[in-house]
Amino acid sequence: DPTTITKAITLTAAPGADVAIRATSGNAVAITAGVGDTVVLRGLRLIGPGKNTTGTNGVLVNIASPSCCISVSLENTIVTDFEEGVEMNIGVAGRLLVTDSVFRSNKTGINFSAGGTEAHGAAVERSRFERNDVGIVTSTGNPVTVSNSIASGNGVAFQANPGGKLDIFQSFITKNSTGVDANGGVVRIGYSSVMGNSTGVA
Repeated sequence: DPTTITKAITLTAAPGADVAIRATSGNAVAITAGVGDTVVLRGLRLIGPGKNTTGTNGVLVNIASPSCCISVSLENTIVTDFEEGVEMNIGVAGRLLVTDSVFRSNKTGINFSAGGTEAHGAAVERSRFERNDVGIVTSTGNPVTVSNSIASGNGVAFQANPGGKLDIFQSFITKNSTGVDANGGVVRIGYSSVMGNSTGVA
């Protein structure tokens, strides 16, 4: 069942177990943890009602001042069929760390913006973005770094809106309508392949 997390915790599936959290509306996981808390989601499947169902989130990070400096980790997690796979738009410092995860058939896979020092922001590694309207979108705040990841079959794979910063390293971006959209933001690409898209970089 959908859950709300209010403190530091690790939710992990036992080895070999298929643990799914299904949401027919609202959030599969809502995080309102406190200052400095670390929340880890590991080995889960988060399943929504479809990307066109307004107000649905696989993971919603919902904190505001004076709370800050929360760290959220997704490890080996599948997030599918939400309006927002992960929504972490906070006006305070925070970190989002994603490894070995899949974002599929969402309107937006990850929607991220957070404040704080350069040590905050988002890091995505060894993950896949498939058939989302937008794989990752970032706006004002600290950078999102994507490495060793694949984006394929999306409308826009990766997008940086005004004030957003996106670093892409050693990743493959292919078979999307638009590979990378520097939509008023800053995008840096290194040692990556952007090919086979209708538009490579816009």
